Amino acid sequence: KNNFTIIDSDDSLTLIKKILKDIVVYVVYDSSFHLGGKGVLFQSICSQMNIMLQKKTAILAFYIILGLVFCNYIVNVLHYRGYDVNEMYQPVKLLLLSEENITVPFGTYFMQIYPILVVLPAGFSLAADRQLNTTTFLSARVGVKNYFIGKVIAAFFTAFIIFSVPLLLEVLLNYLSFPKGAMGNLLNINIYSDEYTNIVKHYPFYKIYVTHPYLYAIGWICLVGGTGGMLNVITIAISTFRIPYKVLLFLPVYFILQGMYWIGDLFHMKLSHFFFLRMFPIYQSGYLIFYGTIFILFLLANIIIGVRCWKDYII
Repeated sequence: KNNFTIIDSDDSLTLIKKILKDIVVYVVYDSSFHLGGKGVLFQSICSQMNIMLQKKTAILAFYIILGLVFCNYIVNVLHYRGYDVNEMYQPVKLLLLSEENITVPFGTYFMQIYPILVVLPAGFSLAADRQLNTTTFLSARVGVKNYFIGKVIAAFFTAFIIFSVPLLLEVLLNYLSFPKGAMGNLLNINIYSDEYTNIVKHYPFYKIYVTHPYLYAIGWICLVGGTGGMLNVITIAISTFRIPYKVLLFLPVYFILQGMYWIGDLFHMKLSHFFFLRMFPIYQSGYLIFYGTIFILFLLANIIIGVRCWKDYII
C-alpha cells in the first residue's frame, strides 16, 4: 500500500484541468501544423476564445441568463402541473424569449438588462488586452492580422455561445417536461380561428413554426445569439479609440438600442429590442430595419477594427 499516493479532491481537480488544457493545446497546435497559415488563425481564434470564456464578465453573463432560464422554467412547471394536454399551451410559447408568455416576468427582466448584459461576454476583450499589455505579445505570436481577425471571430462566437447555450437548454427542458401534443396559445384564441391564423402568418418565417415549432425556436435563439455576437464586435470597434474608462464601453450598445427605440417612436414605429428579440411578437413590422441596422453597424465595426488596429501595429 506504500506504492499508492492519496490525492485529495483539489489536487484531482487541478490534474483534470491540466489534462484538459494539454488536450486543447495539442489539438490547436497539431491543427496549426497541418493547416499552415490557416492553422495559425485557428490557433488565434481558439486561444482568444479560451481566454474570453474564462473571463468573469462572460461567466457572470452566462449564469445570469441561466438563472433567468431556470426561474422561468420552474415557474412554468409549477403553474402548469396537472394540466390536461388539451388545455396545455404549446411548450415553445412558454420559453423565456416568447412574447406571448407575459404572465411570467422573467422574459421582460431579460429584455430590460439586455443592453448591459449583451456586452459582457467579449466586448471588453481588446481593452483588457491593452490594459494587461498582452496585445503586442499575442500579435507577435500569431501575427497582427491573425490576432485581430481572431479577435473578431472569437468575440462573435463567445457571445453566441454565452447567449445560446442557456436558451437552447430551456428548449430541451420544455421538450422533455411538457406534453408534445399541446397546441394552445397564451392569447387564449382558438387555434383554428381566422384571427389566430392571421396572427401566425405575421410571424417571421411562420411556415417553419407551423411545421416544426422546436426548430423554429432553435433558429430564433441562434438569431439572438448572433445578434449578441455582432453587438460585442461593435463594442470592440469602439474600444479601438482607447476609451479612458472601460465602464464607458457599456454605453455604445445601450445608445444604439435606445436610439432605435427613439427613432422608431419619432416615426410611429416599433424598433425596440423588446419586440424584435422575442419570439411570437405582437408587432410584426420593422424586422428588416432593426436587424439590418445592427448588421450594417457590424460591418462598419469590422472596417473600423481593420483601419484602426492594423494601422497602429503595422505602419
